[in-house]
Amino acid sequence: MEIVTPLFLERNGRKYDRLLAAYNKWEPPISSNSDALFFLHQLIFIRTEHHLSKALGRFDPQYEIALKQINEQCIQLGLYKVRYLGQCYISEFERISPGQKLMDRDKLEQLPYDIFNDDNYLESLFTYLKSETDYFQAVPLNALALRLTKLNTVVQNNIISNDSINEVIYAKELIAGSLDIAIAKLLKSYVAKNKISGEEAEFLIGALKDIAYDIKDGGINIGLYEYIKKYNPELSRDNYKNKYDNILEYLVKIMKQTANDLLLQDR
Repeated sequence: MEIVTPLFLERNGRKYDRLLAAYNKWEPPISSNSDALFFLHQLIFIRTEHHLSKALGRFDPQYEIALKQINEQCIQLGLYKVRYLGQCYISEFERISPGQKLMDRDKLEQLPYDIFNDDNYLESLFTYLKSETDYFQAVPLNALALRLTKLNTVVQNNIISNDSINEVIYAKELIAGSLDIAIAKLLKSYVAKNKISGEEAEFLIGALKDIAYDIKDGGINIGLYEYIKKYNPELSRDNYKNKYDNILEYLVKIMKQTANDLLLQDR
């Protein structure tokens, strides 16, 4: 709820100041009810995406480091952050026209490791897009940051050979991809629909991340309540049962099923 509420609060003595500021800067100008509805949906999605980035950065410092690296390289290379159909992309162009063939998260995860084994990986990435694929020169920002986070974690663990890197990356990405989908479901089905607050989403994301790590290492060894209590120590077991148990069980089920589906696809 607090993700959206500030849009409608008074700021600097003016009502709806944030909303009006966004409205006045929106391109193309809003001229119909359908335009206004699209504007509101996009604005909420943008704020939710920003909130997700902050939450992921809080729970995984490597993710925040990856975002900073991407921003620095974007400035150096003159790249743009472009919003298209609810997602933020890094692109060589200021706009993405409808109908362009865009790389999604799954395709980005399949790109060769060597592209990112370079200090100027964004330059290498866009060179690869132009010379080896028929995709438009744009990549999804959050998906790129997550890919770099996984690679940086592997490198920091002193895994040196490319074969070993690929094996570890596969295991990590299998679970990380499942975690991404569970988090997206949480934001879309619960936060965006005001069923839970942004603060509640943060400790649920923390619990999901810990559960994902345990699944990767062999399975869940404690009750789901214990995972969430780590991030919300004052939460009683009864309150957990009444408010969060069904949500967390559902998201863990999604995570496990997604990991299983991805594993079957690769066999």
